[in-house]
Amino acid sequence: MSAVHAELRAIARITIPMWLTQLLQMGHGLVDTIMAGHLGTQAMAVVAIGSGLWLPILLFVQGVLMAAMPLSAHARGSKDWVHVSTIVKHGLAIALMLSVLVVVFLSQLHHLFNWAHVQGNMAFAVNQYLHGLMYGAPGIACFIALRTYSESLGQVIPVTVISLITLLLNIPLNYLFMHGGYGVPAMGGPGCGYATACVYWLAFLCLLVWISVSQDYEHARWHTGVRGIKRLLLQQFLKLGFPIGAALFFEVSAFALIAVILAPLGAVAVAGHQVALSIASFLFMLPLALSNALTLRTGHILGAGDWHGMDTLLRISVPVTLGVSIFNALLVLSCHTELPKAYSTDLDVQKLATHLLLYTAAFQVFDGIQVCMTGILRGLHDTRGPFWITLLSYWMITLPLGYSLGLTSLWGSMYGPSGLWMALVLGLFTAALLLGLRLRHQLKHILPDLRRKHTAAQVFSNL
Repeated sequence: MSAVHAELRAIARITIPMWLTQLLQMGHGLVDTIMAGHLGTQAMAVVAIGSGLWLPILLFVQGVLMAAMPLSAHARGSKDWVHVSTIVKHGLAIALMLSVLVVVFLSQLHHLFNWAHVQGNMAFAVNQYLHGLMYGAPGIACFIALRTYSESLGQVIPVTVISLITLLLNIPLNYLFMHGGYGVPAMGGPGCGYATACVYWLAFLCLLVWISVSQDYEHARWHTGVRGIKRLLLQQFLKLGFPIGAALFFEVSAFALIAVILAPLGAVAVAGHQVALSIASFLFMLPLALSNALTLRTGHILGAGDWHGMDTLLRISVPVTLGVSIFNALLVLSCHTELPKAYSTDLDVQKLATHLLLYTAAFQVFDGIQVCMTGILRGLHDTRGPFWITLLSYWMITLPLGYSLGLTSLWGSMYGPSGLWMALVLGLFTAALLLGLRLRHQLKHILPDLRRKHTAAQVFSNL
């Protein structure tokens, strides 16, 4: 088997289960949106605004904890199992600290509503939704910490199975909290927040039990390793993870906050955007899984000092990324008129979502390239560069330009939701271009050094 085929198989073994996991976890939001949509446009708008505020926070937490992925992959590549165990213990400690901050932050988000013109019953319902999510913050943070630990050891299937179980449980839990029963009051759209909190805790407890009893984790148990919290490792973890979390926050909030910006245009504008965003996010799961696989493979190869392996990985990453992105674009173009019908029975919502999905097809290649370049850079322990690029692309280009196109007549006409999605295309193009240049710059320094170490190791082994 050639080195290229071997690397493709290694990437596929990680990407496919991760993709399924991402799809299943994305399915929670899909189920929430569809079930809320059948309660009415108002309930869907509540879930859209609430999840729009919650998702950037969730992904910030996930990003910070994702520092364990390249760190553990590097330690695994060098076969330092004690360090792998130590990393996950520090990840759990950081998860608990972050969950406290999330609870405080969610409790204060209602101050944003007046600025965003979210008032009256809508503001009350969104606040209820966020209040429900507060109860699940520690569960989701600890689940993410254990998930990165499991995946960095190559154990991706258990996370996929648990994600399937919790997705199936999310449906009856949503129904219970939305419609009431067994002593639970009917909450409508906000009930999705309470159901999601229950699902988060179930996911964490299931994964904790599994990794505690399975023999697949025997060589690097999460509760072994160096005792106590080490200040230097904690600093290294946060130094690597905080830029990842901040970059994810800025990227996703540029998408999610559009729901808040569109609130003055009415429930149809918000709901149509939410439908299109839900479908775009669903498609994004495959490039995201590939990006995470590239992070793990890069970290593992770097830890092993395998120059040839790194060269092979870099040669195949762009063609694979382009193939995935073009597939997604063609899928959107072929189904963009039918997909919105599964989300809403409102014809105006369907019409708007169908139009916005054309922009989704337009940015697939840019989105795929930017996220996969980010994955390789994370594996190389470069997270600051992607952070600044993300900040520039989404918060200094996308949001200001989108607001001026969508809600003002600065460009000659007010384009509404279309204007904001035009800006998204430009923002993703900017991110893809700058991240590609950043990776090229980093490789000029890393590859020669890795090649020298690889050559020295070969000479030493032949003595």
